[in-house]
Amino acid sequence: MMSFAWRLSLMVGFLSLSQEILWVRLVSFDYGGMPYAFSLVLTCYLFGIAIGANIGKYFCRKAIDLYMVAAVTLLLAGITDILTPILAPKILGRSFSTFLLTALAITMTAGIKSVLFPIAHHLGSSQQGPNVGRSVSKIYFGNIIGSTLGPIVTGFFLLNQFTVEQCFDIVGTVTLALSILSAAYCSSKQKLVTIITAVLIVLWILKPWDSPNAIHSLANHGDEKTHPVLEIIQNKQSIIHTIKNSETGDVVFGMNEYDGRINTSMAINSNMLERAYVLAAVHPKPSRILVIGMSAGAWTRVFQGFPGVEHIDLVEINPGYLQLVSKHPEVAPVLSDPRIHIHIDDGRRWLRRHPNEKYD
Repeated sequence: MMSFAWRLSLMVGFLSLSQEILWVRLVSFDYGGMPYAFSLVLTCYLFGIAIGANIGKYFCRKAIDLYMVAAVTLLLAGITDILTPILAPKILGRSFSTFLLTALAITMTAGIKSVLFPIAHHLGSSQQGPNVGRSVSKIYFGNIIGSTLGPIVTGFFLLNQFTVEQCFDIVGTVTLALSILSAAYCSSKQKLVTIITAVLIVLWILKPWDSPNAIHSLANHGDEKTHPVLEIIQNKQSIIHTIKNSETGDVVFGMNEYDGRINTSMAINSNMLERAYVLAAVHPKPSRILVIGMSAGAWTRVFQGFPGVEHIDLVEINPGYLQLVSKHPEVAPVLSDPRIHIHIDDGRRWLRRHPNEKYD
């Protein structure tokens, strides 16, 4: 059963680290992109891994069917993954009580999958004599591969194609599929019941359904009637959303932090555009302009109207803002102006790669 143990170790590493990436995205959004969000998730995950590994060690010492334990544990883990985006708006928040609930939820979800790590070692390291070390190293190697692929696949590809909620569903579905595979190796009489239960849950996930949007709830803060959420754009870089405000222009948020308004009117001046216009007074005839960070495009739209402007380099790290700007006629012209050259890149990195560029 070495091959099964190796696959189990690899997939547990992959699913655990994928789940951690998704938790970081959720908590970071709720905390407005604050750096300590990652520290919170990492700390809770390490505690969860330690607790789960000890529980797995307990099962390994008992004379029970470890395949059944793996199947049931994965079944519970898959259900937890699916429920996370549904329950997240109820447990996340910046109060002390919600902080404790968040820490408990992260620790628990990390701990469930960590039960499988000692079980995989126990199942794959049963050889005697000189082969013991080799078998252990193979299981470790499989877990390292999975743990490496988890952040890469989920962080760079899945989050760029699917929402956070959909990614949790994907991780949960794969976890349930692994539960079915584990149940297939069971010798217990309960094997059939486990397989049927897992299959029914997988079918329930795959059917069309409208699950609560965790990001929408966290972005709205329960104030939908007064300030409704208009749109949410998710990609691997971050999450952008807008809040309706007919008086000062729709408010833009990047990772749940204020990032300007969609408004170019000096009569309203909710973007404090006098700061942009003063640049024209300091330099009476700017022809080359560099903009780092487009956001909702209001400032770039102002620069576009300066007399004598010939060339604007616009560096924006998140392509989601281009999608946002294209939907608003007030700022959309910045995307079609041949004088404006848009670069999707990190501002500092782009400057280092273009040391000879000069601007007014």
